[in-house]
Parts: sequence; C-alpha cells; structure tokens
Amino acid sequence: VIAYTTSEKSYTVEDSDSLSAGTYYCHCCAKNDGEYGSYGESALFTISELGSDSPNPIKSAEELVYISDNFTSNADFRSYDYILENDIDMDGVSFSSLGDQNYKYTGTFDGNEKEISNLTIGTSTTTEAYQGFFANADGAVIKNLTLNNVDIHGGDKVGGLLGKGSNCHISGCTVLGEVSGGDFVGGLAGYLGSKKSGYDETVINCSSKCIVTGTSDVGGLVGKVESVVFDSCYSETALVKGSTIGGFIGRDDTSSTVSNCYSISKLSETTGTYAGGFLGISTSSSSYSNCYAVTEDSDSSATIMGFIGANTSSASFSDCYYDGTLCADGDAASSGVAALSTSQMKDSSNYSGWTFSDDYWSIDNSETTNNGYPYLSLNQP
Repeated sequence: VIAYTTSEKSYTVEDSDSLSAGTYYCHCCAKNDGEYGSYGESALFTISELGSDSPNPIKSAEELVYISDNFTSNADFRSYDYILENDIDMDGVSFSSLGDQNYKYTGTFDGNEKEISNLTIGTSTTTEAYQGFFANADGAVIKNLTLNNVDIHGGDKVGGLLGKGSNCHISGCTVLGEVSGGDFVGGLAGYLGSKKSGYDETVINCSSKCIVTGTSDVGGLVGKVESVVFDSCYSETALVKGSTIGGFIGRDDTSSTVSNCYSISKLSETTGTYAGGFLGISTSSSSYSNCYAVTEDSDSSATIMGFIGANTSSASFSDCYYDGTLCADGDAASSGVAALSTSQMKDSSNYSGWTFSDDYWSIDNSETTNNGYPYLSLNQP
C-alpha cells in the first residue's frame, strides 16, 4: 500500500512486503462538477529486477528495503553483487539487517563512494543478536561505503556495518552514529574472524566515529577479532563503554596483524576487567606496529591503560605510542609501546620507524586536522 500526500508531495510505503520489481506510479485525478478529470501520472520510484550478470544497482530506500525483505527467503539475494548509485536517506524507513545468524551475505557490495544516512535498526530494548547493516557475512567484499548517523541496537554481535564477518574483505568504509549491544560490539563490526586455513580477513582504510556501548568485548572499531589484517584504519569514538574494552579493538583472540592505525577515544569501564586506549586484551600472538592511542579516561575509579589493557599471551608491539599526559595509568605491553606527552605526540620526530609522506602519515602543525595528532594521509578524518 502506497499512501501519497499531495500537500506534502511525499509518499510512504505502508506494506513493503507486498512490493516486487517494477515502477510504481502516482495517478492524479480530481472531481469537477461531477466529472472526474485526469491529471496524468508520475513515477514515484522503481525497484529494479535483480540478476547475477553484473552488479545490481541500488538507487533508493525502497530498493534497499526490497532487498532486505527478500534476503533470508531468497538465496540469490544473499550472493548477488550490488552497487550503490545514489546517496540514500533512510530517515523514517523501517529496515531490517541484511541476513541473520543463519543467512550470510557472500557477494560484493560496492558503496561507490556514496552514503546511506539515518539508518535505524532496533531500539534500546532490542536483544536480537547479529545486528548491523549486514547482520552476517562470509567471504564477502564490502567497500567504499559511508553509513552516516546510524542508530543500531541489538544483543550479541552488533556493528554499524556488520554484526559478524568471516573471511571478508572490507575497505574504504566509514560508520558514524551510535551502536549498542551485549557482547562483541564495535562501531564498524561486532565480531570479525577468519575460520578457514589459508584465509585472512582484511580491513583496509576504514573508520568509525561512533558512541559504542556493550557488555563485554567492546571496541571503537571492532569488538572482537580473530586472524584479521588491519591497515590504515582509525577509530574516533565519543565513548566506548563496557568491560574488556578498547578504543580500537576490544578483544584479540587469534593471531592478527595491525599496522598504521590509531584510536582517539573516551573510555568508560563498567565492571573492572580490561581496558586500553587501543586494545582491551590480547590472548594471542598478534603483531601491532606503527599505531597510537589517545585516550581520555571518563571513569576515574577504573584502571584504563594507555594502549593495551592486558597481554596474556605473546602479542608483539613495535613503534607504538600513547598520550601519557591524558592517560597516566601505564600500559600492559612489556615493550614496543611508549608514552609520549601531548606535545610530543604532535611532533613527527618522536615517531621512530614511521613514514610521514603523502602515502602514509601526516601531521598538521596548525592543529586544524585531527587536533594536531598524526592522521592517515590516504584515510583522512
């Protein structure tokens, strides 16, 4: 059912489950002296036929809803390639995550440098697990997409872009807004991991600017990771709240590689376990290099470490730094992580082993960009 309001020149889709591919029109008419006169018709929106031959274009909120409504019932929808052709405003549009625990996306989604704004999924009382723009993905490629002003809530495994991803390749994606859930919650993704021998999950040139809250394993970018490669990513979070929390990653359980990344965050630890400006806890032999954290401790009763909250295995760190002026509780890394003063953090000469160039790191001496802290030349805030 499509309700069209002439005075407001707008329409609402009241029963999206009844939509199918095709063009939907508004036919206008009026009654004059007992006779009806036609004033023509105009197209409101079109839902394109989907196929496997080429990337399927997504041009409207209605097409996104159409894909969501058919995602769990039609296996083709879960494997199709898609490309976003327009910026799409989802304000006031009812939308469900693409997939769930059992139904995973396996295709390529190209955001095409476009933006989806005002996406709302769930409410503060929602407890359903696997929530995000994509609920669950396996072997998918997700790239070049901005999700702006999201409001996403759920149970375990909740992220702005992705609730859970396995063996995925994510690049050029940004999430801004608010994300909340139970365990494994992150601004970009709740839980990322590679479960197949010889496979890696990669996250390149991505960012999160979110308020992120959860119960445990909560990260500004990702809640929990297993065998993930991160490069040139950052998290700027207004608040990361929960237990086992990190400004960038909450928990690292299996060998990951993280390089050229940073986190600027405010942390609030709720149950007194592990908290770090960049990483909550590592229980693996992961490696971290050329990374930094700037952390504001919003909970004076808790111990929040400058870079990593706890290193219970053999994770290695090289040329990593944190702002020791703002976070004076120390750090759990035995070596490879150094505290610098705020002024030292804004001076490129203090970053041993780093490359400051148009291809790697930059610093704005005027402190206009990133408040004077280093930023990624090819993934600027």
